[in-house]
Amino acid sequence: MKAKFWMRLILVYTGLSANVFAGTITGLVRDSETYEPVAGATVAVAGATVAVGDKVALTDDNGEYSFSDLPAGTYVVTANFAGAQAQSGVIVLEADATVEVPLAIQMQSPVEEP
Repeated sequence: MKAKFWMRLILVYTGLSANVFAGTITGLVRDSETYEPVAGATVAVAGATVAVGDKVALTDDNGEYSFSDLPAGTYVVTANFAGAQAQSGVIVLEADATVEVPLAIQMQSPVEEP
């Protein structure tokens, strides 16, 4: 009986402690020329504990994005949009912290016909 109690306690503790020191990365993606928010931009984070492509999100209608439950560490945050030049930023995320990473992407102007 005591063994089951301790096993449950250990499982609960390890489950809770896994996210105790998790941090959050948030931000806003804007057009670098008009400063308007870019809805539907792809934002990805990569770091020592997060492989490229594991954490990807689309910006909402306000150009905002968020990644939570990330372990402390150094991350590269990259925003991209079809027809735009990708923009990246490098940040250090501390335990239990939220870091805001605003990104401005350069939208390609339509080519004018002569």
